Amino acid sequence: MRFIVKNFGPVKYADITLGDFTVFIGPGGTGKSYLAYLIWMLQEMEPDWDILADKIYSLHEFIDIVLTISGKYEKLGFNENVKFDENFTYRLLTKVMEIAQEAHEKVIAQYFKDTFRVGDIRELIRNGANFCEIKICNNDLSKCIDIKLDEKVKIKGLDELIDKGEYLIDFIKSKNKLVLKYKDAEVYEKYISPNINVGELSGIVYNFITIVIPHIMITHLDGFCGCVKNSNKK
Repeated sequence: MRFIVKNFGPVKYADITLGDFTVFIGPGGTGKSYLAYLIWMLQEMEPDWDILADKIYSLHEFIDIVLTISGKYEKLGFNENVKFDENFTYRLLTKVMEIAQEAHEKVIAQYFKDTFRVGDIRELIRNGANFCEIKICNNDLSKCIDIKLDEKVKIKGLDELIDKGEYLIDFIKSKNKLVLKYKDAEVYEKYISPNINVGELSGIVYNFITIVIPHIMITHLDGFCGCVKNSNKK
């Protein structure tokens, strides 16, 4: 994973590719600690779980999955069962990553304040600069999350990490199994009891979907993962 930092604290510009073991060496006051704390903070930060849960539970695609697996559509006589394919999965996961971006953006300013013990995030902008830029990228810079810090903190790029056709969420009815595939390889599965109620099923599907968020980050940013622990808030 790679971090590009401009005008952050004493750091005018830094381009850091992390390996299995990375050591910062240099004179005092040049920003080594700032960079170390920044990288640590970005990987430990959790999203606003209320935003994540409320908005994912409200997605039409989420509701489609729950009602299709539960058989509610069929019992009600609706011909609206989910066609589990790459297009459906891409549409769902793009929306999920947009929500994850919003949920992280909601909390990131407070993480900056707590980590660096400042009252105003503008105190972290290098003297003489108007704003700070931070990029979290894969090693060849083809995929990045962009963070801009001025009066507020803005995040963009999470919804652009995945490419169409990479992921497939599928329900194998004969085995009552919900599966996640990445480039045709199965990476996660969850057995669904045939007698489960809709409330319990919704929680399982929500947890299943939130597991995809760190997988997308780790896969597309060469190991980086904003700390998205699986959590059912409903």
